[in-house]
Amino acid sequence: MANSYRRYYISGGTLLTIFLALQIYGLQIIDLTGDIHCTDTCTSYFNVVNPTANTIYIYNKNNVKIDFSPQIKSYELYVQYYNKWKLIDFTNKTKLVPSAAYVFSFPRYSTRKFKLVGHKEPSENIKWGFGVSSKYLDPLWYGSGFQLNLDGLNQSRNYEYETTANITANVSNGGVTYIDILDDTGRYINQSNQFNYTINLLRINKFSDGNLNKTISSGSFDTISIDNRTELYNSTFNITGISIGGNYPQNVGILIN
Repeated sequence: MANSYRRYYISGGTLLTIFLALQIYGLQIIDLTGDIHCTDTCTSYFNVVNPTANTIYIYNKNNVKIDFSPQIKSYELYVQYYNKWKLIDFTNKTKLVPSAAYVFSFPRYSTRKFKLVGHKEPSENIKWGFGVSSKYLDPLWYGSGFQLNLDGLNQSRNYEYETTANITANVSNGGVTYIDILDDTGRYINQSNQFNYTINLLRINKFSDGNLNKTISSGSFDTISIDNRTELYNSTFNITGISIGGNYPQNVGILIN
């Protein structure tokens, strides 16, 4: 018996257009993530199951868009293909089989796995979705409700040693925000609203067991993990040898990896 198939032609539009037609043909959309809380990057997963005897082929030339409310900065849609996530927009540019005339297919009796990654403002609540009736997929990406400004800007910043950062924080519900700066000094704990953080002491690095001092026997070693977020130009170690039987340690080495 010959394989059954259906061809679906589209010209641009939205992802909603595609999945409305797919559900008419009997395909099913399964939400795997639901509503989630996320900040600037949000990731949702869903499957499209084709339980029918028909393979669905999509033919399209223009980019297919996803509608968000409100609109977000950018997004990427991926499909799992041979256990790898491949970027997909249902055009010739991203089709899985370069030599094929169609841009995408939903093989009969199969499941296609999708991943949607969106980029938004941390405090925003974003709604997106597609489908019909009880099969409608309409997850929410809830924002953190928390905003942190560094010198008045809501973005990551780099500061030099011996400079001061002005830090302002607030939450959308009007509550009081408390901030701890964990620089191993305990100087900035339970800071609220607005304060200045003077960067005049770098992180204090410790041995693997958390101690600042360590007795190391002959023939053994220990490690110190240095904070890789800091560009380190100078580091000082205080090493003291202990005489055993009148002999002091020799050939003491420091390996920097």
